[in-house]
This record gives sequence, C-alpha cells and structure tokens, in this order.
Amino acid sequence: MKNIFLIGLVTALFITNVYAEEGWVRVPVKGLQNTELDGVFEVQSSGQFSKVNLDCVSFIHGMNFYDQNKQSEWELSYSFPLSESQCSEIYQFMKSSLDKAKPACVELDVVNQEYILSRKEGSCRLGS
Repeated sequence: MKNIFLIGLVTALFITNVYAEEGWVRVPVKGLQNTELDGVFEVQSSGQFSKVNLDCVSFIHGMNFYDQNKQSEWELSYSFPLSESQCSEIYQFMKSSLDKAKPACVELDVVNQEYILSRKEGSCRLGS
C-alpha cells in the first residue's frame, strides 16, 4: 500500500509541480541516441529533463523520464505508456525530423494519456 501511495505521490508531483500546464509534458527533441538495448533510444532534450528514453522493446512500451538518486544511479521518475504502434510512430517522427533537420516536439497529455507530434519551432516550451 505504501508503494502505491508513493508512486501516486511522485506522479502527482511530476505532473503538478514540474509540468503544471494543464497536464502536458513537452519534450523538445534535439537528438536521438541508440542505447545498449535495441529498441530503446535516449532522447536528447532540453535541460528540464535529466534523462528521457523511448522504450519500444520492453513488455510495457513508453517514454520514460529518469532522475539521478544520491548514488548517481538513474531512477525512473515517470513513465508515459505507449502501444507498440504508438512507440514506432513517435520513433519514426523523431528520426524523420532529425534527418531532415526539422524541429520535433513530443507533447504528452498525462491526464488523458494522449500525445501530439509537432514540428512547430517555438511550441515545445513550458508555458507555450
């Protein structure tokens, strides 16, 4: 019971304190790196995120946000779940945008569990 409460509290803090604008998380995509796992990609983004991975290989696909703990290890702080096709769509969008040197923004509606893929230059900042 404590774990469920703690997970809920962390999620609520993530949503309300850090990304408070109507439950949206905006991830400006600056780069995409392969990791040691095929199908898991590290998304280079703005400084507001410590580490973001797009995981299209695990049992539960998703865009995962990590922070470092006191031992400098990466800990999952929030995960936005995706279906296999959604994960593939987001990966293809990011890759295509970067290959064409176009802006890319993944906007996640954490309240309604929906997302928008955008190429608008200035729309990927908090408060926009």
